[in-house]
Amino acid sequence: MACLSRPARPCTTIDQVVRKRAETHANRVLISYPTTETAFVDYTGADLERLTALAARIYAQSFKLLGQDSGPGRRSSTVAIVGISSLEYYITFLALQRLGLRSMFLSPRLADQGFAHLLKSTRCELVVASTVSKQAMVRVRDSFTLPLAVIPMVDNECLTSPKFLNPKELALPRVDIEDSQEFIVHSSGTTGLPKPVPLCSKAWLLQAANIASCMPNTDTLTTLPLFHSFGLATLLHCLVNGRRLSLMNATRPITASVVLSSLDITASRTLVTVPYILRFISEAPNGVESLASLKKIIAAGSAVPDDLGNRLVDAGANIFHLYGQTESGALMEPSEDQWNWVTPLPHTEPYLHFEPVAENLCHLVVLPGLKAKALSNRPDGSYATKDLFLRHPTNPRKWKFVARQDDIIVLVNGEKADPIPLEEAVGRHPNVRTAVVFGAQRDSLGMIIVASDSAAALTKDEVVKSVMPNLEVGNSRVPAYARIPPDGIIVKGAGTPFPCTDKDTVIRSLFIQQFAPDIENYYTMREAAKNTNTLSDAEVGDIVRGAVRWQLKPGQDAAALTDESDFFVLGMDSLQATNVRSCILREVNLSGKPLATNVVFDHPSVTLLTNHLLDVRRGLSSGPESTEEFALSLLAKYSSFPQPVAGTAAAEKECIVSVPLSQPHPPLLPSPINRPDSSSPAQPAPSARTSCTPSSSAQPRTPSTASSAPLPPLPPTRASPPPCKPLTSSPPCAHITYPSLSRTRATSPTPRWVCARPRTPTSPPQPRMSSTTPGPSTSTTRCAPSARRRWRPSTR
Repeated sequence: MACLSRPARPCTTIDQVVRKRAETHANRVLISYPTTETAFVDYTGADLERLTALAARIYAQSFKLLGQDSGPGRRSSTVAIVGISSLEYYITFLALQRLGLRSMFLSPRLADQGFAHLLKSTRCELVVASTVSKQAMVRVRDSFTLPLAVIPMVDNECLTSPKFLNPKELALPRVDIEDSQEFIVHSSGTTGLPKPVPLCSKAWLLQAANIASCMPNTDTLTTLPLFHSFGLATLLHCLVNGRRLSLMNATRPITASVVLSSLDITASRTLVTVPYILRFISEAPNGVESLASLKKIIAAGSAVPDDLGNRLVDAGANIFHLYGQTESGALMEPSEDQWNWVTPLPHTEPYLHFEPVAENLCHLVVLPGLKAKALSNRPDGSYATKDLFLRHPTNPRKWKFVARQDDIIVLVNGEKADPIPLEEAVGRHPNVRTAVVFGAQRDSLGMIIVASDSAAALTKDEVVKSVMPNLEVGNSRVPAYARIPPDGIIVKGAGTPFPCTDKDTVIRSLFIQQFAPDIENYYTMREAAKNTNTLSDAEVGDIVRGAVRWQLKPGQDAAALTDESDFFVLGMDSLQATNVRSCILREVNLSGKPLATNVVFDHPSVTLLTNHLLDVRRGLSSGPESTEEFALSLLAKYSSFPQPVAGTAAAEKECIVSVPLSQPHPPLLPSPINRPDSSSPAQPAPSARTSCTPSSSAQPRTPSTASSAPLPPLPPTRASPPPCKPLTSSPPCAHITYPSLSRTRATSPTPRWVCARPRTPTSPPQPRMSSTTPGPSTSTTRCAPSARRRWRPSTR
């Protein structure tokens, strides 16, 4: 297997890597992305090159039509990318790299102020936004009066439909991309506004090669988005080493059943994820066993809690926690004999300095000279990480992350929360002497309020009620995952002593230590179900409905919150799901039975969640598969259409549309994911159709695996199509609106489509192509572990 770090002249830009892999891995899978939760489509090195070229042409023309001086000739331009981490998002990044532009990743979870600050500080005037983020970008542009052009992200239909395009037609003038080409990520904004962090492609590709020896050289499944710096590092690692990277469907919530199924379907031997997801996978049936069967589990974002890690390691799991930061890249790897202690990577060790701050406690500083270091915050050019490490008692090379030196709180899912906006907002109320936020290594934040003397006569509930307006102000200033619910406040009476400085400033670490029993009791009570109530089934449904409505009420249309509405589609995030679960545990008697951490997304509607709770209360088994059953019931309900009956009348006219390949933008074929199953009803006779019948001839892929198969017939329509007219011009893809030619196909010289049968028995078994997703492509759709079929064009 080729590795890009070995040639005499290694690749120094990401576009060089893509072009190289198109040569070395033309028929080998590099990216797998599911069209549904687990129906994966494979993309080879040749596919990745073709999709990158197509997207680059589309964006280049879009910039030109907008009159923006942001084409291949202006390498200094910054183009932001914002949206969910879908296949289109990945291809957009690769396309912008090909155009020689500087890409900036924007997390869709940023507040508007964060978006505006990053756009202003980088002088970015172009944003490529996915459908779900376009409205937010328009709002930011108008609210802050920014000179910003918002461009729709190229959609999946455009990327997967034009299979007949000649690669020569996609060619753009080659851009002389400098080795210093950058892309920009940003800090989490936990100490104020997010800061842009420019990263050099050459340095990060070199880092991918340097850590190849300690990272598993296996096919990988990742749950991290591309705008997460470790998600980006995972992509580069797989591209550099020529291994397949499987992604999660970005339009659906991540559940234990989906992750476990994806590992099985893709045969991935490495999982890259965050501790929060590891926790609810470990709670699933056979979850621990499945994790233990992997070659490695790479945890990112935050440290794995010792109790969870020890349980997995005792079961045989191999946890690999690679410590690093966006500003400096990967720095340390796990020690060989203790999974939760880390040692410096060989190429970073000379640049890591541990400053003593207490006995056996040190502050990590990255010294100048490390190529992956992108920022400095000290006069000598070094970078103070503000991370505190405990020195090992016997081995001076071993370190264990303990805490942040500043006030930042790291949640169990890796999100970093700044408590200051919340504490300042609530602390201004006259009934509050001090307010301190807690929640390190937990799934959500809470707050302890010490009441002031003016509130001495008030009950704790009255104190909480009085500060609600202030809490709402604080919640509006932080990301969604850092917000505190009304029931997340602990009130300590007026006059309660607490540790503070001479200036009456709270000493946070000692404060948290003093009130640790209250904090532990708070999370215990969130997990504890009432065992005294006897709610009826209808009352359980009311509690679920009320909890969901309370969490989703901001900005939601009440009519959209039906009992069948999908929580994820309505915009519910992991914090809101956690709050719904906590409300259920407090209000519903489950007879002492446990409730899965990810239960809300495992059963993502009021109906599904209520039915699951009733089953749990009755002692019945109700797993995540009920979601699929519910989806099938909806499919059956809304997929009953009258089928046309083939007639015998002769067609008045037959029209053949011919498009020469010299046109810059030929018409697009319908998306292959919409093609019918091979067992669908018989189609009308060819004489009654106003379209070309695809050739039944086929060319075998290799002599040993020859096969002939016609292209699947097009589905019937419920109305006669209008007469075809010769196509004189085609709208450019840059308009991001595409014609639907559901009854026509281009004639020669467009290629026929060939179905290659499964490989020889010596090859490992591969999942087969979904019957709902055949299509003319070198990509492969896989839904079950069996023989694989791959559609590819024939040049005959």
